[in-house]
Amino acid sequence: MESPTDEVLTESENRYPGLRQQFADLKAMAEIACVHCDSPDTAVLVVGITGRTMSLADLSTRVKLVANREEPGERWCRTCTRAF
Repeated sequence: MESPTDEVLTESENRYPGLRQQFADLKAMAEIACVHCDSPDTAVLVVGITGRTMSLADLSTRVKLVANREEPGERWCRTCTRAF
């Protein structure tokens, strides 16, 4: 996961207070391998597409936005594109 510049984080924080901490929490999360293909390239499923969640998804590849939860699971595999 590439880190955004401090300028980008500050701009996001100004629009959505607390976003910098949310980003730090995501970055600190342990990587969980996909149960289907064993890939470490996974993300947290976040239900709801709002300005705040879109900004968070722009900052981190560890977020996968979904409009509503159609598939069971809390994680998303970017390799096999399945929820688990």
